[in-house]
Amino acid sequence: MVYAMISIGVLGFLVWAHHMFTVGLDVDTRAYFTAATMIIAVPTGIKIFSWIATMWGGLSGMPRRIPDYPDAYAGWNALSSSGSYISVVGICRFFVVVTITSSSGNNKRCAPSPWVLEQNSTTPEWMVQSPPAFHTFGELPAIKETKRDT
Repeated sequence: MVYAMISIGVLGFLVWAHHMFTVGLDVDTRAYFTAATMIIAVPTGIKIFSWIATMWGGLSGMPRRIPDYPDAYAGWNALSSSGSYISVVGICRFFVVVTITSSSGNNKRCAPSPWVLEQNSTTPEWMVQSPPAFHTFGELPAIKETKRDT
């Protein structure tokens, strides 16, 4: 089951462009991504049949509660429990940060350029006000390289 999940992740990473069929990929590239997308079905099937086997074993009397497991799994149970506690602490910290940020009362806009040393930035993201308007540039502006005395 673990290998199936890992292979789904790896294959999914390798077929990132299978959503991009409309961008004009050539025939060979489309064939590769089509085949790789279909290959993902193999570990997915392994996961589904493992799940069915687990359910069948749970119906046949396989122990499903933690006290019924052998003592060999006590360490893994403690590890997963501590991991869940760490996750809960992280989620609580996230909500504390969001609450502090939204209730701080500082509703000021950002400075036009947060780069203190480079107030005369010429890149497009610093040529507009903060926050930028929707569809700021109708066409890409021309950028000229200038030399600065430092």
